[in-house]
Amino acid sequence: MESGRYSMDELRAKERAETDALEQEAISLGIDIPKNPDWWWDDGDEYSGPPDMMEYVVQYYLTPKGKGGLRRLIERKGERTLNGSEKVLTGS
Repeated sequence: MESGRYSMDELRAKERAETDALEQEAISLGIDIPKNPDWWWDDGDEYSGPPDMMEYVVQYYLTPKGKGGLRRLIERKGERTLNGSEKVLTGS
């Protein structure tokens, strides 16, 4: 049983790292991250404390769809920034 628990913790750590990295990149580019319900999942199903504390303990992670969507937003922002910079550099 302990090995199953360990792999879930490992999965959560990986998901947390991926979500944090994408969120930080998006924020640094000035992207508003959508709160689409199908973009996020949470670990609230394991929470057993008082209901009024749940919002402080439960963590949210990007789903595969959310990761893909946020990566596309980041890429588009990067393309717009690059295209804008090229125009300035070439003077056109």
